[in-house]
Amino acid sequence: MGEGYVWIFTDGMTNWIGSTEHGSNLENMQGVLGLRSRIPNSKELGNFSLRWEKIFGQANAKPNVFALRAYDSITALATAVEKTNTKNLRYDNLISAFLNNTTDLGTLGVSRYGPSLLKSLSDVDFNGLAGKFKLVNMELEPSTFDIINFIGKEERIIGSWTQTNGLV
Repeated sequence: MGEGYVWIFTDGMTNWIGSTEHGSNLENMQGVLGLRSRIPNSKELGNFSLRWEKIFGQANAKPNVFALRAYDSITALATAVEKTNTKNLRYDNLISAFLNNTTDLGTLGVSRYGPSLLKSLSDVDFNGLAGKFKLVNMELEPSTFDIINFIGKEERIIGSWTQTNGLV
């Protein structure tokens, strides 16, 4: 990389490079800028991280933003299912698909509770492990991103970006 140029890493690459197992790569990343979703500290996140370390057997192993968002998504789906107040979200063709030993998911059809489940999911709003979980136009509301500068073996937060305030 020549003078006057800079590499900018996306959220995924910044999380990967900054992870414990890839941290040794940092010394080769002089001056690289990266974006990373800000994950607010919480008691729930601390408890989850302890369980994560126990499951994966690595001290200081921390779940990244993608694992936390996956967990929050399952929580949101479970909350939406509870709110639909249905006793059985069955697929009409599911039993026949299993009896015919088919793996074609297209034969399963659509749950008759789909529209109410979709409506309920769009109303879910809570503070999850990765931060606020709220769907806007069926997309996860954008989070705050930290802007990271890799210097030596360290990461330095040099700013942040939000959709409403821009670069801060």
